[in-house]
Amino acid sequence: MAKELTLPARLDFASLGSLYEELKEARGEDIVLDASKVTHLGSCGLQLLASAQKSWDGDGHSLDR
Repeated sequence: MAKELTLPARLDFASLGSLYEELKEARGEDIVLDASKVTHLGSCGLQLLASAQKSWDGDGHSLDR
């Protein structure tokens, strides 16, 4: 079963440290991102999510939204 990660309401530079740590801890697992509370997606947040998708694809695990 995939691990679920709930994204913060604001995905901006200030919130990326904790999200990065959560993603780093979940590396090697299938995960589902719950973006239902996201109201702001900054460019840094988008870059982190795109990078995570590429990493999960390369590892052969799923990262679903």
